[in-house]
Amino acid sequence: MHPEPHTVALEHEHYEFPLMHTITRFQVDGVKYHWRGHTELVTDDGETLLATYNHAWVEAPGHKVGQLVITEDGKDLMDYVVVTSFIVQERADEHSLAVIDLIQEANCQAELAKERAEQLTIGAA
Repeated sequence: MHPEPHTVALEHEHYEFPLMHTITRFQVDGVKYHWRGHTELVTDDGETLLATYNHAWVEAPGHKVGQLVITEDGKDLMDYVVVTSFIVQERADEHSLAVIDLIQEANCQAELAKERAEQLTIGAA
């Protein structure tokens, strides 16, 4: 016999500033949790730490890209911790790519402005 399906809705709070982290919230059996930034899963009151995720900025030996540490308080919710950590880290990667795109666009705009200024200087001479 299969267990009854259980639905957990994830809610994301977005910030307008590119360098600010979002907050991902969810609720299980009436208790509310959220990922603080992309690194700590805590109860909404902030009293209980369930897990931490340490992102490896450079891929480590064995293709290790990070480490998820589930605390004793988080072991009963291990399935939720693992699945939500995947989602949060994917969103973090997407966010990082968006920031890189913004920086590259700004650099291109600055380079174009520099070229125009040089052309105007040459034309004025």
